[in-house]
Amino acid sequence: MYRSGQYLKLALVLAFGLGGGIALAGQAQPVEGAGPATHQPLLPLGPGDEVTVHVFGQPNMDGTMYVADDGTVQVPLAGPVHVSGLSPTEAAHAVEAALREKQILVSPHVSFTIIKSTSQQVSVLGEVRNPGIFSIQSNSTLLELLAQAGGETDQGADTIFVLRSGPDGVMHRLPVNLQGLAEATSTPEAAQFTMKGGDQVFIPRAAQAFVTGEVRAPGRFRIDPGMTVLEALAHAGGVTNMGSTRRISIKRAERDGRYRELSGRLTDKVEPNDVITVRERIF
Repeated sequence: MYRSGQYLKLALVLAFGLGGGIALAGQAQPVEGAGPATHQPLLPLGPGDEVTVHVFGQPNMDGTMYVADDGTVQVPLAGPVHVSGLSPTEAAHAVEAALREKQILVSPHVSFTIIKSTSQQVSVLGEVRNPGIFSIQSNSTLLELLAQAGGETDQGADTIFVLRSGPDGVMHRLPVNLQGLAEATSTPEAAQFTMKGGDQVFIPRAAQAFVTGEVRAPGRFRIDPGMTVLEALAHAGGVTNMGSTRRISIKRAERDGRYRELSGRLTDKVEPNDVITVRERIF
């Protein structure tokens, strides 16, 4: 299981180009924006982005400007040029075309540089150490984003969700299973999940169980996949000298919201919201 420190290590590995991947949980479906980072196009410009326009050989036409709400930038002499949705290279070509069409320059050569992107941001909410809104690059991956947010807390679930708007404008919820990530990176078809501007990442709280009674550290604990009662008791510090592993009860929630009490064994699997009680031994 990957906790915050391991996320940071993985993000650093990915940043140095050693590759990585994730496993999508649930039904397989094509995800726009997911794929090897080396094949990703540059992020498109959007309203609010701060850019620098440089026209070679024409220093009086250089300038720093913002992409307006209508998706245009004001180019000296050429006027407004629509650049929203374009990569910096495509935006430069659009400005060159405007300069030629208005017969300002015969063969202009323009470069676009993004100083600050506000349109390409992703929000991270839920069980992370530093939730908030983060700017992304063209190849920013989900792991790198989690690292920016400080990694998952100890209570974070293995399956997290990316909310992404599709071409139809409908918000889609993409489940991403982070368990077994190291194994996934070794498969050639596993690709990095690349983020897109406007994505929302939600990390829910993992399922939990309660351990009480004759244990050394009673409390609420995260349920790992396949956890047994014995493992849950270990999380609670083990049974005290007064407790008996033969006198364990489990209160388990039914579908109607009611609880039924079961006699627990150390090999029983723990379910979400179980209340495990270790009773005193009978002398």
